[in-house]
Amino acid sequence: MTVCDIAAVPLDDASADIAILSLALMGKNHADYVRETHRILPVEGHLWLCEPTSSIGSDEARLRDVLSGFGFDLYRVQVEGQFTFARAVKSDSAPRDVTAPIKLRAQ
Repeated sequence: MTVCDIAAVPLDDASADIAILSLALMGKNHADYVRETHRILPVEGHLWLCEPTSSIGSDEARLRDVLSGFGFDLYRVQVEGQFTFARAVKSDSAPRDVTAPIKLRAQ
């Protein structure tokens, strides 16, 4: 086991096939977590998100737009109970320069 900040994991680029972020988007530097996930996944690597629906909502179009900015194609969104589960695949597009916090819920 290695203890680290998930904004800078000690893994090589494209070295993981799947990344699971659960309750990670609640952190202050949550955009860093998604950028780091993009770095460690190869093209067609899988990102699985599990977040409270009260935090990220369940708007599939909004999730698609946000994840696209990070270089991911949204594959599936599912709401179960109080949680939204999203599955995305790393695309071959480079992420946009996304430095602001992720805003998934409509204001």
